[in-house]
Amino acid sequence: MSGLITVRIFEALHGASQTLLASLNFGLAAWTLLFGAVFLLLWRVSRSPNYHHSNGTIAVATPSSSTHARAKPSANGRRILVSISLDGRPQTEALYTGLRRLADFCDLVVEMIAATDDEENTAKEKISRKVGIPGHRVLCSSTANGRAYMVRQLHPAWHVDTDEEVLKYLIGLVPHLATTSPTAAKTAGESDSITVFASIDTFVDRLLTSAQK
Repeated sequence: MSGLITVRIFEALHGASQTLLASLNFGLAAWTLLFGAVFLLLWRVSRSPNYHHSNGTIAVATPSSSTHARAKPSANGRRILVSISLDGRPQTEALYTGLRRLADFCDLVVEMIAATDDEENTAKEKISRKVGIPGHRVLCSSTANGRAYMVRQLHPAWHVDTDEEVLKYLIGLVPHLATTSPTAAKTAGESDSITVFASIDTFVDRLLTSAQK
């Protein structure tokens, strides 16, 4: 009888030991899988192109913290639209120089009077070559009234003109109006709404200074 009890005890101990070993193996396997997953994740992250190693640190490249410097055309990073009428203005090399300076930091549109298609094509080719702007930014109309309507649709930040009727029409329709003719500004009737500049170069200097602030 005692022998049978001893056998039963050994069988119970054997079963308990097997259960314990099985639970330990399961736990070990679970921890192994967990560590393996973490290692794989860290390995993939370290190879990601969105991370850049510098001096032993990791920096995340995001659109707001690019590692490459981006040039800005103006202080707020946006080029303003400026239109200038050449109607009644002598087309000298000094004028072209001023327009080239303006086109360097603004989206420049030039307006001209042209009675025929040939005149328009000639004007576009000449201004595009002299100033360095695309031909589609040289707009032609047969009358000053036509130019006024074009400028209204264009809605530039600044428009420069010497025609008093055009200036008068555009008051309140264009944010800033400018002229090199004090007489035109006075005749337009609301000179406070129009800035008078001594020359195109003076106008360009003013805009360039504002863009750099």
